[in-house]
Amino acid sequence: MTATPNELLIIGAGLSGLMTALTVAQADRAQGRAPRPITLLDKGRSVGGRLATRRIGAGRADHGAQFFTVRDEQFKRHVNGWQAAGLVFPWATGWSNGSGDDSPTDGYPRYAVAQGMNNLAKQLAAALAEFDTVQIMVNVRVEAVG
Repeated sequence: MTATPNELLIIGAGLSGLMTALTVAQADRAQGRAPRPITLLDKGRSVGGRLATRRIGAGRADHGAQFFTVRDEQFKRHVNGWQAAGLVFPWATGWSNGSGDDSPTDGYPRYAVAQGMNNLAKQLAAALAEFDTVQIMVNVRVEAVG
């Protein structure tokens, strides 16, 4: 695979890779620049990485990440939009100390995703599909860079 000078190659189509691609594509559009080619490569069968959800009968189980934490204001703006749309919800703000009292908070809410964590990855991939210059390739193992 040979890259053009302005092309962006992202290894991994988990939450970080998908958000990076979306942020760059949206910035190109907002600044009136020609959209750069963006390619995401992932070794999995689908997007998501650790945002992994299994269907078990009529239910679902998140067997990768059970939540994600927001510590960045720019990312928080995205999460606020997802929460307003009903895609994510606050799950916890701290951990039990075993006393039965309210859990202490560290100030960073943990968010879970309605219909399983992988649903967020699928929604981000769908948002990327509106950009003609973004390509997501799965079942691709990267063996070397350079």
